[in-house]
Amino acid sequence: MSVTNTYPSISIIIPAHNEAGNISRLLDSISKQTIPANNIQTIIVSNCSTDNTVALAKKFEVEVMEVNDAKSPYIARNKALAIAKGDVIVFTDGDCIAKPQWLEEGVRIMEEKNVDLVGGKITYPIHAKSSLQEICYAINDVNHENTIRYSKVAFMGNLFVRKNVFDTIKIPQMNVSGGDTYFTFIATSAGYKIAYAKNAVVEHPAHNLRILCKKAFRIGKGKGRARNNNTAAIQNQNKGSVLNFFKRPQFAHLLPWNIQKTLRRDFDLPVNMPYLIILSFFTFITVSSGGIGFFYGIFQRKKG
Repeated sequence: MSVTNTYPSISIIIPAHNEAGNISRLLDSISKQTIPANNIQTIIVSNCSTDNTVALAKKFEVEVMEVNDAKSPYIARNKALAIAKGDVIVFTDGDCIAKPQWLEEGVRIMEEKNVDLVGGKITYPIHAKSSLQEICYAINDVNHENTIRYSKVAFMGNLFVRKNVFDTIKIPQMNVSGGDTYFTFIATSAGYKIAYAKNAVVEHPAHNLRILCKKAFRIGKGKGRARNNNTAAIQNQNKGSVLNFFKRPQFAHLLPWNIQKTLRRDFDLPVNMPYLIILSFFTFITVSSGGIGFFYGIFQRKKG
């Protein structure tokens, strides 16, 4: 990797399980980054794909790994870390699309704020004809600005990490969701600094309520399993005023006026009160799914 000194060397790690319908759009968007291609190493890790994800990825100037013994994206990411050459490791998902200044803006914030981790903005293609379920997914899936501000955690759908962080903090070898927030939480608890980069943008598709609830359950389950691994850090995360507790992203959209604020700010969508109440109810179902998953994860751990 012949590096241009203006920018750091970057390794992008992308786990991809049956992403044949998405991987070409993602890799095409990476090829259009404003950072020189010589600075970028892209690693696709096909974790148990049964479609032609691998064949499509090989049409691009990327490195392709195949992991056939585990579907876990965390195991896939750890495999890729072993061959990553960059000073900055960047994570995204196989169904995302990166904006042209994604990498440039992420590393700029990392250098300007002198931080170790950066969470970029994740947007969703929401418009006036989107269903209420898609809108619910968009407002409740990931809000990096809030998760970084209130919880000091971020998601690997759009995450920049200095490589030296992995010398002391490891991605957990988890088969359930929640490993990315656990990793970033343990990192920030250990003193590594994190910041939000609003112009480092990837777009993620919005899905229906069933998929959102299943994801919330998986993430809750993963957090439940990890609950006792770092009790002091978890207790520290739970400190704070009641007001801040309800400002956290998993609770903010239980209130219709917070949904209205988000829709106007992020999507320029005016929504009337009956729809806001329905979205609030959908949010309640989502939060409940995460809570059930959390306690299920704790029960499984204790039972094991």
